[in-house]
Amino acid sequence: MTAMEGEETTPGPASEPTPVPDPAPQPDASPFLGKTIAPKPTVALNSDAASSPDSPPPQISPAPSRPPSAPNAKDALFGGNIVEETSTRSRLPDINRPDPRTLRESGLVPRAPQAAKAAKNVPPAAPGSPPRLRTYAADMLAEIRKRGETLSTIVGAEQNKKLTDQTETRPGADPKEIQRFVMLAGAGILVLAGVAIVGAVFLFMPKGDAPPPYTPLLSPNASTEVTVAPESELASLLAAERKSTQMSLGSVSEVRLLKDGAFMSAEEVLAIFGAPPVLVRNADSLMIGLHAYDRNQPFILVKISAYDLAFQAMLEWEKTIGEGLGAFFAPHDSGSAAVPALSFTDAVYANVDVRESQPNWRVLYAFPQRDLLVITTNQSTLREVLIRLSLSAGR
Repeated sequence: MTAMEGEETTPGPASEPTPVPDPAPQPDASPFLGKTIAPKPTVALNSDAASSPDSPPPQISPAPSRPPSAPNAKDALFGGNIVEETSTRSRLPDINRPDPRTLRESGLVPRAPQAAKAAKNVPPAAPGSPPRLRTYAADMLAEIRKRGETLSTIVGAEQNKKLTDQTETRPGADPKEIQRFVMLAGAGILVLAGVAIVGAVFLFMPKGDAPPPYTPLLSPNASTEVTVAPESELASLLAAERKSTQMSLGSVSEVRLLKDGAFMSAEEVLAIFGAPPVLVRNADSLMIGLHAYDRNQPFILVKISAYDLAFQAMLEWEKTIGEGLGAFFAPHDSGSAAVPALSFTDAVYANVDVRESQPNWRVLYAFPQRDLLVITTNQSTLREVLIRLSLSAGR
């Protein structure tokens, strides 16, 4: 019957659930205490029972437990129970007993001699069949079978052989290291020797600038040294040396002048002879000599640095050169006669321009080279000087 509009409907009694037993309840096992915990009850909702107001309340029945005589694997594992042995144990391998095949392959057990004989008795190939392909792996395998050994034993033997060879060839140290040490030691010794030589050179080297070795402007046959006193006249001293020197015909002797224990320079000698200052400043070196021709004939050889200045200075010196050279250039038969005024003229001898004075007091000079001045008394001495200069230049 349908409720009328406006009327209130009274709610019926609440439906209650009907318990449904679990068809196969499983006990919950504690993994730590080994005790069995009863499962929680399961409640099933029944629509028919809920509709009946007079239905009794649902009854909760405990789940049937499995007899203790048949525990499952989970209970045995977490509950401490023992699982009965099955027939599968006989089929499992014994891990405590090694496999003989594994030991043989690892090299711990030698190969049986029957296997080595079987490896030797390999049947030959049939006639007409294609040749077998020979590989390194096959040869290695055949050798292993022939010796009755394994790959691990061969590798171990090779390692032992290497260790033995290293022990025999290296009793104390590596030969390469010894050779390297010897080379380094030798290089160090060479360096120390070089340093010692350089130090000795600097230690025993004379202090100050050493004068260069003396080299005459031409090659003489003999050489004499004359000491010049401060009060003596240079021209008279050289004139006495000219008269006293004994020489063979055509020979040349050099006269070196010493003053205060040192050889006199070219500037000092020319200044005493009264040469112009321009010629004195341009003189680099000087040689005084005697030539044996018609008695001893004097000559002076001067190396100059500026030809134009030296030539101009010689033209200026022509006026007083006789007094400056004095008795050293005087003729043998002049005695104590005074030096006359000299007048010079131009001449050519052996393709060389010459300036010479009058015959009664002969003085001539020439420039055979632009850096060389020759002053003498005759053409024969000039020729000898030119010959010796050419020979000295050709050496």
